[in-house]
Amino acid sequence: MASARKRPRTHSIILTAVALGIFVFIFFQILTVRQDIEQSRSQLVEIQAQRTALENENAQLLKELDSANESYYIEKFAREKLGYAYPGETVYYDASAGIN
Repeated sequence: MASARKRPRTHSIILTAVALGIFVFIFFQILTVRQDIEQSRSQLVEIQAQRTALENENAQLLKELDSANESYYIEKFAREKLGYAYPGETVYYDASAGIN
């Protein structure tokens, strides 16, 4: 008769332990998902900033491409990027410009 009375209590302890284990597991899964969401949001902000910077750079490059036919732009590019000069022209460079 004593074993019949212990059995329901043992089942309820086991059931409570299992329910508690499931609750703890779900709780930690929710925490993990929330951390992943916050990390994804942070990455989204960084990517949006990169996108804006690239769009600005693209607009500038398109503007330069549109003006590539202008002789001023061609001359500026030849002087600044290629180091060209007119015949007989002496170009001086400031050597101290790179020194801090």
